[in-house]
Amino acid sequence: MPFAHRSITEISCHCRGAQWFVPGVSTILDVGGQDSKGIRVGAKGGVADFVMNDKCAGGTVRFMEIVSEVLHVPPA
Repeated sequence: MPFAHRSITEISCHCRGAQWFVPGVSTILDVGGQDSKGIRVGAKGGVADFVMNDKCAGGTVRFMEIVSEVLHVPPA
C-alpha cells in the first residue's frame, strides 16, 4: 500500500484485534486452512510468544484433534 507507514505481522494483528474484542485476553488460537497458530499475549497486549505449524489443512485437523484431547472436549 503506498499510504502505509509501516507493516506489522499477522500475529501482531491477531493480538491487537483480540485485545479489542476481549480486553485482557491471554491466549489466541488461530486455526486456518493453511496453518495453525497458538499465540500467548503479554501483559501489555503484545505478542509474548507464539508457535505455529506449517502444515496444510490435514495438519490443521490433527491440531484440533490434539487440542480436543488435551481439553477433554469431543470434536464436533
